[in-house]
Amino acid sequence: MFHRLTIFAAIAALVSVQSAHAVDPAVKCEASKLKEAAKYASCRLKAEAKGVQKSEAADYTKCEEKFTEKFNNAETKAGVGVCPSEGDEASINARVTDDADTVALLLSGTRYVDNSDGTVTDIETGLTWQKTDDAGGVTDKDNQYTWNPAYPGTAPTGTAFTVFLAGLNGADDGTCFANHCDWRIPTIEELQTILLEPFPCGTNPCINQAVFGPQNASSGYWSSTTVADDPTAAKDVPFDYGDVVNDAKDYPVYVRAVRGGS
Repeated sequence: MFHRLTIFAAIAALVSVQSAHAVDPAVKCEASKLKEAAKYASCRLKAEAKGVQKSEAADYTKCEEKFTEKFNNAETKAGVGVCPSEGDEASINARVTDDADTVALLLSGTRYVDNSDGTVTDIETGLTWQKTDDAGGVTDKDNQYTWNPAYPGTAPTGTAFTVFLAGLNGADDGTCFANHCDWRIPTIEELQTILLEPFPCGTNPCINQAVFGPQNASSGYWSSTTVADDPTAAKDVPFDYGDVVNDAKDYPVYVRAVRGGS
């Protein structure tokens, strides 16, 4: 009897240990979805590679079909309410697609993508920039704006904010520029990322006009960065040489809007 009880006790202990190490259903579902997302990204990049080798457009059909089926199956097997996130195939698909496309673009030597709506996206920084034009509207290359209307004012109440940004973000007629209503003035660090080369730039203007639109390089472009020891001034970048200067906030300066980033 003692021997049989000892055996049963050992079996019970083993089952207990195995149960303790059993994969939690929620964790299993999360891991399965991560694996499918990884396979999808890999499949897209392999399709890109095949397209490059054959000089033809990449075919993602099989990647899409497999991902949609297996990603959703992971949720179905787990059961309703088990997975940490549910019903997110479309959003994860879009995110992985975007990331894989970005990798492919970077490897092709492409940095800037023209969105055909008056904007260009820098895939290295994730920032989308408003392109200038010569059409006479709010994005015209010759427009200049103030940071603050009157010296020694410090608040962002000048025309760069009340006219330029307000116009881009739909204050005039409810229509936002390029269908986005979160345009802002770039920081001084962001503004410097679109220079052709660091100061002193050997090209005037020190910006790719084919990418960012016609440039008026006779003055600086405002940043949103206030000068630390002088709140009545803000930093701007003159695109003739690419340096950083400080100007009084009531001074008229050119402006280029940005969105995205941190």
